[in-house]
Amino acid sequence: MENNPHEWFWAHRRNASLHHFSFLLSGLKGKGWQPAADFWFDNQIVIGVPGKGCYIFYDRHDLSFEGKYKNFVESVLNNKSFSTDFRRRTDEIFGAIFFRCMAIDEANLSLLAPTELRALYNDLLSAVMVAPIITIQLWGIEALLDD
Repeated sequence: MENNPHEWFWAHRRNASLHHFSFLLSGLKGKGWQPAADFWFDNQIVIGVPGKGCYIFYDRHDLSFEGKYKNFVESVLNNKSFSTDFRRRTDEIFGAIFFRCMAIDEANLSLLAPTELRALYNDLLSAVMVAPIITIQLWGIEALLDD
């Protein structure tokens, strides 16, 4: 049996499709929050169960004080202008997604060729996958730093 360096743990279940979570997983590997915050993950597993949604597993090392969690905490503590920088990156990341959504909303999709539809889709994906696109709030980051 191969030596597996990962220590997987079940984190949560979501009522979403495996297709949806394929976007999430790619986005979690994105490093778009940098330089404001070193917030990204190398390892996740999502298992889709018909009728039950998706079960999400993380590598315990990613969330430990020796792993990615430590890098994230240090990036927050060592940046005196963290709130300002984080807000700026948030506006940039979500602004890019918003404008791609507007372009899709304004397009007459029924008139577009398959290659044009694919281009709209790929453009949106590139914006979504720049970083972990989750609803992180500053109070949530503060809770991570709590003893």
